[in-house]
Amino acid sequence: MKKLLLALFFMTLISCSKKMNFVKTIKITPDCTLGFLKYDKEMDLFYQPYLIQKNKATAIKNYDINNGFNSGYSDLKVSPNKSYFIIENIIKGYSDDGTEKKLHENYLCSIVSIKGDSIIVGSLQDRCDGYWNINNQFIFENEIVFDGKQ
Repeated sequence: MKKLLLALFFMTLISCSKKMNFVKTIKITPDCTLGFLKYDKEMDLFYQPYLIQKNKATAIKNYDINNGFNSGYSDLKVSPNKSYFIIENIIKGYSDDGTEKKLHENYLCSIVSIKGDSIIVGSLQDRCDGYWNINNQFIFENEIVFDGKQ
């Protein structure tokens, strides 16, 4: 019994200490980095985003595992209070009707809460080109898209 408990202890210790190998990282704030676990060369997208804070990586909640992030994009549009940022949330893939394959792309973006590790406003689509004002509100065409509160 003692050997079994000891083996279980070491197995748990090893599984909890596995280091994640990110294929791309982008600094968001001095204390937070965005990391991606997977890259698809054909689609030219990064997948499976994580927020890395204090040496702890947490998957971004509500970010669809099948959606990607543009490999050439690096401007995350961080809010002035460094609590939120904009992330691309791209749906890209082929459809096949039996005679031909067609590539379909839908470019979206979402607002992520750094403290909450989650998307708080999704599918901004045409409003991705907005900006943060001094009140931490995300603005597009003089309209408040996100009020800066959770």
